[in-house]
Amino acid sequence: MKHIVKIAFLMLGAVMILTSCDRNRHTPDLGTEGVPISFSTLSHDAPVKADDALSEYHEDFGVWGIARYKDETKPDYIPWLVNKENQMCKVTSQGVPETGGYWFTGYTYNFIALAPYDLGTSTLTFTEETATSNDALTLAFSMADKYAASDFAYDLMGAVGEKTVAEAKNAGSQPLVFWHLLAKIRIKVSFANLPTGSTGSVTGLRLHKVATERTYSITDVISEVNTAPENAFKVTYDTTTDGQQPMTITLDSNDMLTVNDSEEGNYQYKIVHIIPQSIGDFELDLDFKIGDVQTNGYKLNLDAAKYDKDGNAVEYLHNKWYNWNITITPKGIAFDVAVTPWVDATEDDEFDFE
Repeated sequence: MKHIVKIAFLMLGAVMILTSCDRNRHTPDLGTEGVPISFSTLSHDAPVKADDALSEYHEDFGVWGIARYKDETKPDYIPWLVNKENQMCKVTSQGVPETGGYWFTGYTYNFIALAPYDLGTSTLTFTEETATSNDALTLAFSMADKYAASDFAYDLMGAVGEKTVAEAKNAGSQPLVFWHLLAKIRIKVSFANLPTGSTGSVTGLRLHKVATERTYSITDVISEVNTAPENAFKVTYDTTTDGQQPMTITLDSNDMLTVNDSEEGNYQYKIVHIIPQSIGDFELDLDFKIGDVQTNGYKLNLDAAKYDKDGNAVEYLHNKWYNWNITITPKGIAFDVAVTPWVDATEDDEFDFE
């Protein structure tokens, strides 16, 4: 599948509320038919190498599932129905659910998954498929605690999957293609044209007015599009962050990572993930040192990053990667912004700013 690389990811387990509680439920008789469900995980993230180990990213993930019989003569089956409120199963990094679930012949299984398993303060609401809508998961999520703990690269992900089981013994594993539910900003700072013998370094960075809360809806649209899984994932979120108390993301010299590259030279960078939002109110200031001279609170002009060519505030979207390249020279600071999707980039996704 295009743009898919094989890696494994950690997922979320939280409280889920079943809105259609009146349906009859049953667990099919195992007999000799039931075959344990397992998963294989993929990432919708082109820059990640295919040989990266799962353990380098996450340890587990959470998944909800429902199975419906082909001619509706048998009741729906929820593989991990612990109770009405808790239906998300923890799955190990090897793709094996901690609680047994089974493939049964004649059923079509729909899955909605989240990473990581433990979302802490998040809440989940699940809505089952109806005549006019698909299975959906509503997720209220906040990055505030992550920022407070300096976990700026926390990576929230989601996936959907579907499998029709002709024969349980041949079902195999269920592939899940995970999408990033946050926007990724890579802030890179380099120094150029310094006096001979002088070096530069970032001693502090602050990104102001960052909204931290979103309510997501993850919808399974496989039955609508009937195509590959990467085209079957639909995510929407509430349209505004108005009324939120924005935060300031603060980095010090220890948070910045240093790279010595033969082609790009020496630079410092940091990855920051944010919820999808308009960045029209963002402000960025830097503390840096050149030689023995310390400069504090230098405010950068972010207009090139914040507004499009028509002057509209730019919306930073989920599953996209934004590069902020900052160059500091004795004559001043140049700010260059490029946007690269987490899928393959096109020429329209690269921007240079003066």
